[in-house]
Amino acid sequence: MAFSNGKNDDIIKRRRETVGRLRVYGMTEAEITVALPKQGIVNPRTRKPFTNATVHGDIVALREEWQANAAESTAVHQARQLAEIQTIKRQAFLDRDGLLALRAIDREMKLLGTSAPERVKIDVTINIELVTRLWNTIEQTGDNPEVVLADFDQYIRETHQLHD
Repeated sequence: MAFSNGKNDDIIKRRRETVGRLRVYGMTEAEITVALPKQGIVNPRTRKPFTNATVHGDIVALREEWQANAAESTAVHQARQLAEIQTIKRQAFLDRDGLLALRAIDREMKLLGTSAPERVKIDVTINIELVTRLWNTIEQTGDNPEVVLADFDQYIRETHQLHD
């Protein structure tokens, strides 16, 4: 079992924060290994740059941490966000900041899905002749999709004067 102390944990944490930032910027492991000493991050015992193996280990650990954070349920994220929004809303009411309070309420409604749905107007034109023809074909063929599609294709060709 590896021994861990606070100072060593702080060194690892600082190094991994930098490794993670550089990795997100698109740098390779080798580029990160070269970049760390330029940012003053070296092995405190040897005063030499960290090895490729150390950087690789950091990236593996960071990837696992990032995946665990991403896997955290949406409900957990929503609960945290709701608490943050409610804190802002409370403060807005105490400060008598109506605009901020309304914005917080709006965010809360969007997060919880309690806002009234937006009304959407949809205009539809129905070709009664086509619907009637398709319905009759369905009734005559016993709901055979191949026949219905063939009849639909023929109708389109006839009405638009298309040829094979």
